[in-house]
Amino acid sequence: MAQIVSVAGVPLGLDMPALVKELKLEGKTALIRRLERLAAAAVDVARPKAAARLSALKALDADRMRMDHVILTSPLMVQHMAGLGRVFPYLVTEGRELHEWALGLESRFDVVVSAFLREIAPAQYLKLLEEKLLQEYGMRQLSLMSPGSLAAWPIEQQGELFRLLAPVPERLGVALLPSFMMKPEYSESGVFFETEKKFYNCRLCPQPACRGRQAAYRGG
Repeated sequence: MAQIVSVAGVPLGLDMPALVKELKLEGKTALIRRLERLAAAAVDVARPKAAARLSALKALDADRMRMDHVILTSPLMVQHMAGLGRVFPYLVTEGRELHEWALGLESRFDVVVSAFLREIAPAQYLKLLEEKLLQEYGMRQLSLMSPGSLAAWPIEQQGELFRLLAPVPERLGVALLPSFMMKPEYSESGVFFETEKKFYNCRLCPQPACRGRQAAYRGG
């Protein structure tokens, strides 16, 4: 049976001064109090989850790799992972609880704030999952790639990745839609891989307005 590493039950941590600044609420006392109430409610209800599974890796040619029983197509993946014997497909999610809580909000302010809070949940759990993988497997550094974040690994590959991850999506309560997007919508899938030099999707992504950008766009 494939080895699965998971993270759950860690309370959501929110940096309130950073949220106030990002939402441009400085000096707006009433809205800051409203933000604080929403944040407290989100922390109370949120049950994010994350998991990764150890998968054997073999490069088949310049475009394709086999991870366990699934073949994934991406020249970029072959370029960066060909010399490895293992990788860690992963899935992180805000969780159904936070998703359903947000559906009950009505005012535009509440909906906008909830989107910020929901985005934080999987980002925090992705970091926790990475730290746990590093510790459990004695690795120094991991990089990751996500289907759909780059043209070099199209969103349609999400279906193959979900086949590879099974039964993790069902355990985490994440469904793959016909559009290859996920529900709950603030979820992320991809592959962690061990590297000497850190790889960032951002260096190949031209999207300028991205809150999660970690490196400048270099083109290519």
